Amino acid sequence: MATVKELLPGDLVTSGAARAVFIASCPHPVWHSWLLVIWRMGDGSIGLDVLRPGDEVGDVQPIEPAARAERLAEALISAASPA
Repeated sequence: MATVKELLPGDLVTSGAARAVFIASCPHPVWHSWLLVIWRMGDGSIGLDVLRPGDEVGDVQPIEPAARAERLAEALISAASPA
């Protein structure tokens, strides 16, 4: 089980039947000990979560760095495309 602080952009995270690509995290603008976490959800939508760095998010699929970067690029391109 991976935590938020362990994630790398482009990681595919699964929790039960749910799947999402981790895009990025940044400090939350109001709750300073929390992170704003951005995901490309399995259904193609963008997901936003407010989580602590140590929160468990699911299992990360092992992947080579180049393939992770490609997955991240695909997630970002589809985020920029009109629906």
